[in-house]
Amino acid sequence: MFTRISNGWKLAQESWQVLKLDRELLVFPLVSGIACLLVLASFALPLWGSGYATALLEFSSKEVLWLSAVATMAWSQRLEAI
Repeated sequence: MFTRISNGWKLAQESWQVLKLDRELLVFPLVSGIACLLVLASFALPLWGSGYATALLEFSSKEVLWLSAVATMAWSQRLEAI
């Protein structure tokens, strides 16, 4: 187990050295992180704007379960109609 941790630590140190030598490589993880945040926002903002997220925070667990079941059934019926 400790050899895996030490191997991982050595790999992280070597990766850091490569990044210090070639800073242009930092562009790829930054662009990837920004793209992931945009994808997350594309799902989170409509959910929040629909009021469903607020409703989930206000209801008890039984009501949340019922609301989720109804929403899932409505969504599946909508997909079948398409």
